[in-house]
Amino acid sequence: MKIETYRGAPFVDREEEIEFFVDWFSEVPQRILWVYGPKSSGKTTVIEYVVEKRLLGEGNWWEEGKFWVKYINLRRKLISSYKTFLHAFIVPEDVYKETVENNKSFSLRVFPIERKNLKEIEAREKDLFEVLMEKIEEESRHRRAILIIDEIQKLQDLYINSERELLKEFLNFCVSLTKEKHLCHVVILTSNTVFR
Repeated sequence: MKIETYRGAPFVDREEEIEFFVDWFSEVPQRILWVYGPKSSGKTTVIEYVVEKRLLGEGNWWEEGKFWVKYINLRRKLISSYKTFLHAFIVPEDVYKETVENNKSFSLRVFPIERKNLKEIEAREKDLFEVLMEKIEEESRHRRAILIIDEIQKLQDLYINSERELLKEFLNFCVSLTKEKHLCHVVILTSNTVFR
C-alpha cells in the first residue's frame, strides 16, 4: 500500500486509478470516459492529482506542454442559467492573457475566447460549441487536448432556450469531440445516479 501526501492530506493506495487515467490519456480519443462513484469517494481528488502531478508534472500549468487540459469542477460554480454556464466555461482572451502574464495564477478551468466572439455567443449570434470546437481543434494540433467536467449533473434542468436542454447539447458536443473527430479526451465525473 502506497501512502503519500497530496494537498496536506493522506493520499492512500490510488496507483491503479492513476495509471488507468494516464494510460487512457495516452490513447487516441474515441469515447467519453464516465467516472461514477458515491459522494466523497475521491473522484475529484484522483483526477486533480493526475492532472497536476502526472499530466502537467512539476512544470507550471501556464507553460507549453504535452497536454492541453481544461478541467471544470461545476461544484465550485453557481450555475443557474445558460449565461452562468457560459461564464463558468469562458473568459475574454485579453483578460486571460493579462492575468496569466501578471501573476501566473489563472486556472485551467476556462476557455479564453476573443471578446467579440464572447459577446456574439452571449447574444446567441454565434454558437458556443462551434467556437469551442475551433479552439480545441487549434490546440489539438500541437498537444493532446483533454476536457474534464466534474459534477456534470449540475447542468440538468437548464436550457439554452425554452426547447434545447443544455445537458443534452453539451453531451452531443462531447461525443463529437471524441467519437466523431477524435480531437479531445472527455472525462465526466458524477455522483448522480441519473447517469448510471
